[in-house]
Amino acid sequence: WSIRGGIGLYYNRIEEETELQTLTNPPFSLSSAGISTSLTASGKFGVAGFANPFTSVNPKTVTGQTTGTPITPPATITATAGTTSNTFPFTPYAPGATNIDWPLFEPLGAGFAYFAHNSTPPRSTNFNLTVQRQIDKSTVATLGYVGAIGRHEEGAYDTNSAGVAPGVNPVAAAAGCSDFNLSSCAPGTFPYTPSVYGQPGVLFTGINSNYSSLQASILRHLNNGLQFQVSYTYSRAFDEGSNLENVAFNAPGYNTFNFRQSYGPSANDAPQRLVVNYFYTLPIFKYTHRLRPLTDGWNLSGIVTFQSGFPVGVSQLFGSDLQEAQFNGAYGFSPPSFVENSGQPLDLNHNPRNTTTYTVNGTAMTSNYWINPNAFTDPTSGTIGNANRNPFRGPGLNFWDMALEKDVRFTETKRLELRWEAFDVFNHANFAAPNNLLGTPTFGQVSGVNTAISTLGSGRVVQLAAKIYF
Repeated sequence: WSIRGGIGLYYNRIEEETELQTLTNPPFSLSSAGISTSLTASGKFGVAGFANPFTSVNPKTVTGQTTGTPITPPATITATAGTTSNTFPFTPYAPGATNIDWPLFEPLGAGFAYFAHNSTPPRSTNFNLTVQRQIDKSTVATLGYVGAIGRHEEGAYDTNSAGVAPGVNPVAAAAGCSDFNLSSCAPGTFPYTPSVYGQPGVLFTGINSNYSSLQASILRHLNNGLQFQVSYTYSRAFDEGSNLENVAFNAPGYNTFNFRQSYGPSANDAPQRLVVNYFYTLPIFKYTHRLRPLTDGWNLSGIVTFQSGFPVGVSQLFGSDLQEAQFNGAYGFSPPSFVENSGQPLDLNHNPRNTTTYTVNGTAMTSNYWINPNAFTDPTSGTIGNANRNPFRGPGLNFWDMALEKDVRFTETKRLELRWEAFDVFNHANFAAPNNLLGTPTFGQVSGVNTAISTLGSGRVVQLAAKIYF
């Protein structure tokens, strides 16, 4: 028997991505989309001139109706008459300058991010306790608890959010505002004037996480031609954001009035994982001694992986939170877009090969659904939905990778190795997560395989190799 344990406190650096968010901070840089900044600040869209994309020229007021895209809903857009002068080339102000033309950069939040004054290095406390038992001369069994607690992890959010706690904006809702005209429709619901300050981003180190796991394994060292290891992990990981990108640039974003609403399963949470690896020298030579050059040196090896699916976050196609003003000076950090639990069952489908029929918005829809698309709905305008950050899991992983190897010896130091390798040897489809954007026609449907793992989701891949040792 053997008992081991340990605990360690580790400090880490923040990632470089946080520094990159400050590159466009005024007054040291200037950004332009070729449209009038005054039009943008007033909640309208400018029209860029083709002759000079940095100068907007409108002979007269233009009003039109957009058709709507996956990014913007249909809306009436008005561009007023006038000409905007070219702001380039731009000479950055020197440090300490006082004669700054601040209106040139308004709304400031369109390219402004800063570090919170109380930012501190991220910290992790790791601990474990394991028990080992030697079963025989070649085999050892291990059972252990492994955990970690993370504090002061990095994240970001918009610091000029409209509305009041716990994340509602009844004034803007009563006025019929949307996230696309919030700056002009209800500017008084912002702490600071949105046409001047926009919604600057604040980079902070205030996210917490925790991880707990039961880890068991059986390891057999090479004996009588057989070597293998079986490892099983049952774990849970929870946090308020899994990394900067997960928090700042991916939905459902942050409710700045209630950060704890984002507490839920980590994006990396995989509760169950079983991995088996093996190496076996095939004993063919025992039965055909006269053909040893052909029967010797055959080895079979492989890795088998089974894993639970990763969490899937659900968010709205068109935000209705009335906290963040899209395209009106927002820095770009994701607005809160938590959906509402409708009360209908989730109906998790563990085999997306099968089709299911649901009635969606009065129309019968038959497709490869992973969940019931009616399980979630848009919250009332000016409120935050009650669904948690990652309300369900996507498809799991099932991989069988194998290799057959033959060694052909010519002399004591020279040999030829022939290998046949197969990845996903049983051609098992590892499906991608379903569409998680509420409001799209394919919400809840699985439409392909996971291209971010193994052999790029392309199914069985076979390769042959030969190597000469001398």
